[in-house]
Amino acid sequence: MLGLKILQIVSNGKYKSILHRAMVNGKSTRMSIVSTVSPSLDAVVAPAPQLVSSESPAAYRGMKFGEFMVYQQNNKLMEKSVLEILRI
Repeated sequence: MLGLKILQIVSNGKYKSILHRAMVNGKSTRMSIVSTVSPSLDAVVAPAPQLVSSESPAAYRGMKFGEFMVYQQNNKLMEKSVLEILRI
């Protein structure tokens, strides 16, 4: 759920990313539809400036989306989410 992780960073933690889990049973058919939207690889994924203040400091450091994808897809992250790596 890459988009949800990006949303958590941009929202400065206001919206939480969750682990996607699906239950399947023998009684009904389950269908999943995937849709992706992503910024350019050079775009910086960081908390929105409007959501950062002295009362609510940035919870995540910024990172280019391309680098974010490398962490997300190529590293085993040792049971950590890419969100934990970017957390300040």
